[in-house]
Amino acid sequence: MIVAGEASGDRHAARLVDALRERVPDLEVFGSGGDELAARGADVLVHARDVAIMGVPEVIRGFGRLWRAFQTLRRAAAERAPDVVVLVDWPEFNLRLAKNSSGPGTASSTT
Repeated sequence: MIVAGEASGDRHAARLVDALRERVPDLEVFGSGGDELAARGADVLVHARDVAIMGVPEVIRGFGRLWRAFQTLRRAAAERAPDVVVLVDWPEFNLRLAKNSSGPGTASSTT
C-alpha cells in the first residue's frame, strides 16, 4: 500500500514502484496517488487530484472529501492487509492514517 496525496509524492512513489518491480515483477500496489502511480498499474483508490487541498479555507471546504478518502484507505488497509505501507509526504493525513490503521490485519510504517 502506498499513500501519496500530492503530485511530488506521486512521482516519488512511482519511482519506488519502478525500483521494487525490478525485484518483484508481480508486485501489487494500491492506495492513493496520481497519474504516475496509475501508469505503473497501481490500484489508485483515492486520486491525488481529489484530495489536493492547501490552506485552511480549502481544508474546511474539502473536509468531506478528505474524510471519505481517509475512510476508503483505512478500510482498504484492513481488508487487503498489505505487507508494507509506504506513506509519502502529506504528513497531516498520513500520520493520522498510520495511527488509525494499525492493528490486526494491517501494517503501518511512516517514511
